[in-house]
Amino acid sequence: MKRNLCLRAALAVIVIFLALSLFMPPRSSTAAGVAQKKFEYKVFTVSSSATASELERTLNEQGQMGWELVQVAFLPTGGFPPSTATTLIFKR
Repeated sequence: MKRNLCLRAALAVIVIFLALSLFMPPRSSTAAGVAQKKFEYKVFTVSSSATASELERTLNEQGQMGWELVQVAFLPTGGFPPSTATTLIFKR
């Protein structure tokens, strides 16, 4: 008698699980249904003759427009003799 009752209970749980899985909407592909944030990037090359105050002013201006400095890169200019240009990479 107890065995029969356990089998019926197990069968009921399986039926409920299957019914829910058939009628529930699929989960979003993003984590916890949160939309992925999209970023915009901006690359800015600093003049080799720029002073610290000019650089600070440029960084503040970009920050006021919502840009965040995320990387400073020293990229080759391709000239001779070899030199590099200071490049600022911003995102928002």
